[in-house]
Amino acid sequence: MTTYTSGLRLINQDTGANATTWGDNVDTCFELLDDAITGIVTVDLTGTASHTLTVNNNAADEARNALIYVKGTPASANSVIVPAVEKIYDVRCVNTSIAGGITIRTNTGTGVNFGTSVTKRIYCDGTSVWNLSETDSLKTTNNLSDLTNVSAALSTLGIQNTGDLYGIVSVRSPIEVSGSALQLNILTLFNIIWPVGSIYSNRTDGTNPGTLMGYGTWASAGTGRVLVGVGTGIDANGVSVFVSAQTCGGEYQHTLTTAELTRHTHGLEYQGASALFCLDNLNTNGRPTGSGVGYSGDVSVQPTGNSTPFNVRDPYYSVYMWIRTA
Repeated sequence: MTTYTSGLRLINQDTGANATTWGDNVDTCFELLDDAITGIVTVDLTGTASHTLTVNNNAADEARNALIYVKGTPASANSVIVPAVEKIYDVRCVNTSIAGGITIRTNTGTGVNFGTSVTKRIYCDGTSVWNLSETDSLKTTNNLSDLTNVSAALSTLGIQNTGDLYGIVSVRSPIEVSGSALQLNILTLFNIIWPVGSIYSNRTDGTNPGTLMGYGTWASAGTGRVLVGVGTGIDANGVSVFVSAQTCGGEYQHTLTTAELTRHTHGLEYQGASALFCLDNLNTNGRPTGSGVGYSGDVSVQPTGNSTPFNVRDPYYSVYMWIRTA
């Protein structure tokens, strides 16, 4: 009597049987094993209610393949039905998103639900289908059934449970637990990235961040100014300056005062009544030094310069800047 293996439905060779077809049977088994290890079955669910994978003894079928590739545009939530025998499958589901998703199950047992563009490894125990990709389920919002294990894992990582939210110490986490799903709280995420008092900058878009990102109250800040860190700074010359918090300072242009001029001297020219003498040195009485030097008339130094302010701006890169006020 011809029998077959329970899992992959390969022919069992009885002793002395199939003397003239033994080689053909072995070749068939190798082909079917190849399907079980590397084979892909494509299931198109367009418009259908469900699809049952074909099952054949010692012949090609759909259920023996390693990967189930589900595609199409189903009209409603439906299923792919696998045989009730022990087997591990990889499943890639790229169906158009629909309410309820796609379920991989046996004919009478429970199954695993898939959303759009989700890949999971599943296991049929002969009665029902189970999800083996727990780490993948944490990435989606449609299949998180074991919150006890999730809580234990978060505790191991030092993440504390604060009500229905998980946070690190006292900071609220942007990841929330809602029923059997994890979801991203965008407002909490933005509050972590840009708390009140934060500076936001944008090179090309001057739109108020409250409008651009949809949260917070923002005011234009730092117009025409560069940002300087609070505290004591020391320059290359060893000069230190302390900058207080929430202050503004500096100037675009500066006019030097007499005290700020570099200390220097001037030569004098004396225009006498009959001759011009160049007087480089004067004594303490303001008279020219040297013997036999006479003079008459006035001595004066002519002013120079226009007191024009000079530019003290740093090289800059312009951006729109805003500060979050609430």
